[in-house]
Amino acid sequence: MIKPKYILILFLCIIICVEVDAQNDLQSWSSFSLSKIIKEKNRLIFKPIIRHRDNLSSYNNFSLDFIAKRKIDNHWSFSFLQRHWWLANDVNRNFWFIDAVYGFKANNNIKINQYFRWHIAQDIDINDPNFLRWHPSMTFNTSSKLKPYVGIEFFFRIDGINEIQRLRSKVGASYVLSDRINLLLRLWREQFVNVTDARTDYVIQFNVDYRL
Repeated sequence: MIKPKYILILFLCIIICVEVDAQNDLQSWSSFSLSKIIKEKNRLIFKPIIRHRDNLSSYNNFSLDFIAKRKIDNHWSFSFLQRHWWLANDVNRNFWFIDAVYGFKANNNIKINQYFRWHIAQDIDINDPNFLRWHPSMTFNTSSKLKPYVGIEFFFRIDGINEIQRLRSKVGASYVLSDRINLLLRLWREQFVNVTDARTDYVIQFNVDYRL
């Protein structure tokens, strides 16, 4: 049973963050993922993502993720993510994300994770920037199946630029609905800095994961 106080805290965070900067755009990333564990340490994931913008009123774009993960030990894992985007006017984008992930338990109630990501743009129809990304986060164990989460992600632009151009602050939670189904809800506060179109966007991320 989900405790009401956790739901209240989560949605208060979402409401407060959006209302503080209500003039900025509220967007969404909605997805459904299928995951399969192969020989205990390997996992394959297929995830389509639909995005909306203009305060959720307009369709933005669609992408497909193919992810391969490999667990090394109780702390380290690696993954490769292939993402293809279909934008408006038949414009396509493609990215590779290569991750090194490290996690440990600070105590019985808190797990600390971080990943280091090489963000590689394929530049099919448009030129996209390349980044090195670092994402530290904390997950909190509760007496229920709900796990609150907070994190921040730094986007360090390479391509000879060599400066931070994006910050993505995150708050949310995951919930184990059954042995096979896991729900995830997060809010991002995404700040674009050191760029000509500096702005702040808010993104609601929702995912339903089904384990085959």
